[in-house]
Amino acid sequence: ISHTYSSQNDQNHTCGICEHSETHNWKVVVLTEGWREDTHDLICEDCDATDTAPHNSDGENGNCTCGKQNAAKVYKQITSGKVETGTYLFVYVKDNTMLAFKASLGTGVDTTKNTITVTIKNGEIAYSEELENNSVIITDKNTYYSIQVNIKGTGNKVYIGATTGNKILTSTNESTYQNSITFKDDGNVTIKCGSKYLSFNTASDQMRFRYMDDKYNVQLYKLM
Repeated sequence: ISHTYSSQNDQNHTCGICEHSETHNWKVVVLTEGWREDTHDLICEDCDATDTAPHNSDGENGNCTCGKQNAAKVYKQITSGKVETGTYLFVYVKDNTMLAFKASLGTGVDTTKNTITVTIKNGEIAYSEELENNSVIITDKNTYYSIQVNIKGTGNKVYIGATTGNKILTSTNESTYQNSITFKDDGNVTIKCGSKYLSFNTASDQMRFRYMDDKYNVQLYKLM
């Protein structure tokens, strides 16, 4: 018999067709996307049933207080292999300096101090909405990679690259700037567009991500 269950008290499910009922042993599903703002996605540990349950909220503005809403989200360093389409951070690390590319600047990304401070622990960066807003979307286009910035902004999508000169150029055409992405032996990423490399200018009056002639240390972190 195929049963259609309706949720009762988050745990007990009663069939909407007959009197059959079933209790599930729920656990929070580990997801990289698809969270609903007011619910947790659940799966039964004893069968294939799935359901949702409300977040515990603070009652004032609905913020989740249960600590599970974003527990599954983390940025992990990618150091080898083929880069998959996904959401990423570009990060510069030197001693205690850890800076991520401020991609929310959109068409204004080619500016000094286009960075935000991050904390790296055991090769991971904890998720936050601010970091996601400043992430880039790297898309594998088979023969090249596009890099989209301002992913939470409105209006046209903005893609970055370079041709000549030390700068970051932007375009609303995805194919204008065709990047290649590989990894060095030390795990740092090499992002090249034309003859320029996405690097970090460490001059005190610059401190910026920019396409340049040299391959300065840049790390790649993927939202998992």
